[in-house]
Amino acid sequence: MHDKINEVPQGSRPSSTETNNSGGFGRGSGAGDFSSKGGSGSGSNSGTHNSSTGKQQKDLGTVHRDLFTRPQGLDKKGKLGRAVACNANFVEIISDIDRPIHQLHVGFEPEIDAKQMRIDLVREQCVDIVGDHCIFDGMILYLPHNLSAENSKRVVKHKITGTDVTVTFRPSVTFGRNDPQAINIYNLLIREAFKAIGFVQVQRNFFDPKRSNLVKEWDVEVWPGYETAVRMYEEQMMLCIENRFKVLRRATVFQQLVSEFKRANGNMDLVKTNCDHTYTGSTILTLYNNRMHRLSRFEWDMNPMSQFHHAATDTKMSFVEYFKTQYGVEIKNMDQPLIVSEGKPKQPGEDPQVTYLVPELCNCTGLADSMRKDFKTMRVLSDYTRLSPDRRRESTLKFIQSAKANDHVAKMFNFWKVDFGDSLVDLPCRQLEPETLYGKGPQFSYKGHNAEWAKDVKSAGNFRTVNLDDWIIVCPDMPKAFDEAFKFIKECNNLGRTMQMNVNDPFKWKVDNPQATAYHEATKTAMENYTKETGKKAKMVVVIVNDDNKTRYDTVKKLLCHDMPVPSQVVKLETLAGKAGVNKNYSSIVLKILLQINCKLGGAIWKVTIPLEKTMIVGYDLYHDSTMKGKTVGACVSSYDKDFTKWYSQTLPHSNPVELGDNLRKFIRKALQKYHETNGGELPGRIFVYRDGCGDGQIPYVRDTEVRQVQEAAAEVGKVLDQEYAPKLAFTIITKKVNMRVFKKVGPVDLKNPDPGTVVDSVVTRPERYDFYMVPQFVNQGTVTPVCYNIIHDTTGMPPDRHHQLAFKLCHLYYNWQGTVRVPAPCQYAHKLAFLVAQSLHDESSEELRDKLFFLEIQAPILSPAHRVETIMNVEQCEFAAGDAHIKVKSRFNEGIVNLIAGDIGPFEAGMPCTVPLWLAIDLRRRHKCEIIPPEWMTVERLKELIVSEGEITGLAPLPEAFFEMAHFLTRHAKEDLVEGDQMKTLVQDIWDKREAKLRTSMLAFLSQNEMGHARIDSVQRIELATMRDPILQSCEHVDRLVANEHSLSNQ
Repeated sequence: MHDKINEVPQGSRPSSTETNNSGGFGRGSGAGDFSSKGGSGSGSNSGTHNSSTGKQQKDLGTVHRDLFTRPQGLDKKGKLGRAVACNANFVEIISDIDRPIHQLHVGFEPEIDAKQMRIDLVREQCVDIVGDHCIFDGMILYLPHNLSAENSKRVVKHKITGTDVTVTFRPSVTFGRNDPQAINIYNLLIREAFKAIGFVQVQRNFFDPKRSNLVKEWDVEVWPGYETAVRMYEEQMMLCIENRFKVLRRATVFQQLVSEFKRANGNMDLVKTNCDHTYTGSTILTLYNNRMHRLSRFEWDMNPMSQFHHAATDTKMSFVEYFKTQYGVEIKNMDQPLIVSEGKPKQPGEDPQVTYLVPELCNCTGLADSMRKDFKTMRVLSDYTRLSPDRRRESTLKFIQSAKANDHVAKMFNFWKVDFGDSLVDLPCRQLEPETLYGKGPQFSYKGHNAEWAKDVKSAGNFRTVNLDDWIIVCPDMPKAFDEAFKFIKECNNLGRTMQMNVNDPFKWKVDNPQATAYHEATKTAMENYTKETGKKAKMVVVIVNDDNKTRYDTVKKLLCHDMPVPSQVVKLETLAGKAGVNKNYSSIVLKILLQINCKLGGAIWKVTIPLEKTMIVGYDLYHDSTMKGKTVGACVSSYDKDFTKWYSQTLPHSNPVELGDNLRKFIRKALQKYHETNGGELPGRIFVYRDGCGDGQIPYVRDTEVRQVQEAAAEVGKVLDQEYAPKLAFTIITKKVNMRVFKKVGPVDLKNPDPGTVVDSVVTRPERYDFYMVPQFVNQGTVTPVCYNIIHDTTGMPPDRHHQLAFKLCHLYYNWQGTVRVPAPCQYAHKLAFLVAQSLHDESSEELRDKLFFLEIQAPILSPAHRVETIMNVEQCEFAAGDAHIKVKSRFNEGIVNLIAGDIGPFEAGMPCTVPLWLAIDLRRRHKCEIIPPEWMTVERLKELIVSEGEITGLAPLPEAFFEMAHFLTRHAKEDLVEGDQMKTLVQDIWDKREAKLRTSMLAFLSQNEMGHARIDSVQRIELATMRDPILQSCEHVDRLVANEHSLSNQ
């Protein structure tokens, strides 16, 4: 790619055309043309021509039409690079299904909850109807022939109770092989094969408990297994087989509760506290049906003898009876609490679906934090789970051989006329040439070894150096920290001379205690004093911290990225001192810190040659975090110089796809403005967008909406500048989580990981996509995972080879690692930025920092999921969020179903109740379009009861969610719909006053403690937290200052 990138026209993208499926089986439809919306083509008998291979292509109808993004007639295979012979973890599917497939719905009367019980009744007692090799998943039955009318119903006996159960077979749909539904048949056949050879299904994957490995130190088992998927690939239908592992703790949850009871010496309050803290949020497995659940909480007031209403039989039933009847499981201990697992609501506005589980029937999965910290355990686990290419091939072929050797599987495949290959598919790949990197001059170039170049950076110097002139260093007030700070400064000077980077003596400041507020005040004071003494603003602040306390880190970062913006570097004391006071890699660590500082100041460590003129490259990524209360942070990083070494960063939160698209429009508009400002009034002629954080299901939306948003943003910028502006655009979706694995052939039988720069653009790529896979990194442990690039829009005119080279070059430009990274650098930068904002800042960074890589960090602290807390909103935000709560209204108009982003509502029928969001109810009430039906708790009697209960307990009494916000809305905007609304308003205020007094008393008691501690508040409302937050924080800061002053006086 060092020569000029030529533009090669690829042909226009045609409109979609619909034709009938020649197979003629019900819903079957083909999709042969590579069109933007997915064209239609021939059916199962005629095939479809693939211009890239020259072969007759069949079964493109199995691909949903919305997923077609490949331009018609495009040959996506590249030619540059050295040919490499590889295998992939795929086997071909051999199929000859020319007859129709019939789908039937199977019903049971009375209903049976246990899926396996339903399967057994059909397979064992209806075998003369459905045969030995039908496909039945517990609800849907597939057969290669239809059933006669006399065989549409059968009365069978329940396996446990012996009662009659009526099984009904109702024809649903008929389809042919060239239909997306056919893919489901292949996958179900593979699933049946797993079951036949003794595998256990857990969620979508299959595991073999008979081959489990035991880790004795922690009493956990590692189950080996597989994840499989059948779909249409470039030339044929294939099965992808990927290794999966499940870590299962052998002790049941009940046994772990007993252990907690012993550790707490029988103190039940302590047991409850410890269990809630340790197990809430854990993933548990119920072995009686091999299902995964999320442990939401323990229900300590319930036990297996507790009763519930069983909807199928319309009777009350105990949990003991239920598990005995449905699963044939005997529960032994009757005193254990129950586990509550909350799922998603079935419909917006409904309560979450609740599942009750029995601890003695549940096992925890995954690794506890204590296990992760045990190096020996992690090494043992990695021996089981990190498979080399040879071991991976051996494992895959073992499954294939076991399946083919099984008599039941062989008969089933023959019944359906399906089989799969005996070996992994061959894969022709290409390896791109290693890239040359340039340091402080053209003569200082290097390529590194195995796509890593840590040894070359120091001698080659920085491509663009920014001197470290005006900087501050803040460190703890302790001799060890002082010694490490002076040692760090000295080493920075030495390295700076070697790299021709001037490092002046910093302004030094100490922190009296390790509290977050102390660091905040010390850093702020240091910056203010530096400006007073020198008359200049600091360009860099280095903060040495005692440990990786997240609260302290977040406080410092928010101060230096938002409140008093300046590039900053947080360094843990142990990073400099080393464990046990010995650091053999000290110079290397300080070098990495100094290189980061150079980047944060606006420098660049190296560059690669990318001969694209007037081009802007954009990376976009998302970071989902529970602290953002349902929000997702979107981050955009864009280049604005000709060498692609300067990057402009932006972030915005969003909570739905519409906001995401609007944010992308804003990002591109500002990125173009920045490019225009720094390039002499020019705009880029080409834009390359690399979009991360997108699943397959989102591709149609991204193609139809986000691409248009980028184009419209460019047009808007051109309109502001009074010119027509429509740059050429390439929009690429990047997927890191793929099941495809590539193995390089070494000699006749051996396999190894492919080398960096290996490109896969045939055989296992998708026929409906303009896509390729790339291996950018060197991996010597386990098996490397390639990254998928799906070009969903391209008007740049670049041939496939140039796209491959550009992606590989961009993987070299991430300055936080002296080697290639998995994704293009702008995407990795966007990920780091989104992570910092979502985890620490919770707000946009200052505009002053956005033209620098201020967000790079060696390793930022992160809370584990079990310890994350929600961000507390202010009062206005609480009221805004409460607007999403659902409430019933009595409509005064007629209207059909209304489609909202949060879900469908309606239909509206005059005089009839309907559930709508609170914000909509208030709006309709203002326009006299409805009457609001108050919630059941919004009555004078019920409010009086709440006041009484609030006075009877010392803590806070439970209230409905968003109680105060909803009461405020109703008494202000729907007073006419309330009976005795004025009295209700007074009663709500009384409840608020009582609770506020309790909270104030508790806060004073907490702050008056002599020792550090923590407080737990149950049943607190969101708006109460928002009201309490500022007074508590201010009080804590005052207490910190008093303690600091006391320490200072005692030292004097």
